Amino acid sequence: MSSLRISWGLVAAVAVFSLRSGTPLPPGVAALLAWGAGLWVGLLAFGESGAAPASGRFCAALALGGLAAHLGWCALLPLHAAARPSLLWAPVGFSGVFVPLGALAAAPRGAGRPSFLAAAVPALLVGLALARLGCLLAGCCPGAPSSLAWALGGRHPVRWLEVLGLLGLARIAGSLPQGQAAPLALGGFGLLRLLLLPLREVAGGAVARLSVGVLDAAWFGTGLLWLFRSRLASPRLSRGASS
Repeated sequence: MSSLRISWGLVAAVAVFSLRSGTPLPPGVAALLAWGAGLWVGLLAFGESGAAPASGRFCAALALGGLAAHLGWCALLPLHAAARPSLLWAPVGFSGVFVPLGALAAAPRGAGRPSFLAAAVPALLVGLALARLGCLLAGCCPGAPSSLAWALGGRHPVRWLEVLGLLGLARIAGSLPQGQAAPLALGGFGLLRLLLLPLREVAGGAVARLSVGVLDAAWFGTGLLWLFRSRLASPRLSRGASS
């Protein structure tokens, strides 16, 4: 069974749980379940790309991405973190915008870097989508208040939109050539977050919202620039191989 089929099955299971149970799980339990699912299915997605020998490096990418997400969340809310220093080592408080840093930091240098990132970035999106299910299980990180027809509990369904968007991006990126997969996945990640930003309820007010928006735009711009450079390099490589 493919990683994306498993992912959709887990999304459906969480949807049923959310509809049938009005009681959220304790945050620690929800985080453990979601992180475990994200790690397992992310690794499966990475292996399906044919990059299984580098699974250890991808595990490092996941760990570094999680660490960056936690420390980045503390940096976005410095007053909140300073008031409760225990948050620095508590398993709560994560910002997904920092997760791709793990793949970029763990990628090898040299010739193996493009192939690793082509497999790692889409797989990271799968892991991040399933980790986001923890917010649904715990009932945290709701969207901004809304009176629109699609509102769930009087809130924009931003968590569901992000999960579905990340899995859709992973599916599209996984079908692309190696040179396009990582930049389009990364740029799409930034664009998705930019589109959802007005629907989020961002802790920390306008300053934190602006900071998150700048980071989202940076990922979108990085993906576009990376894709542009890859497309410029491809003709050169083709001419070099035929000469």
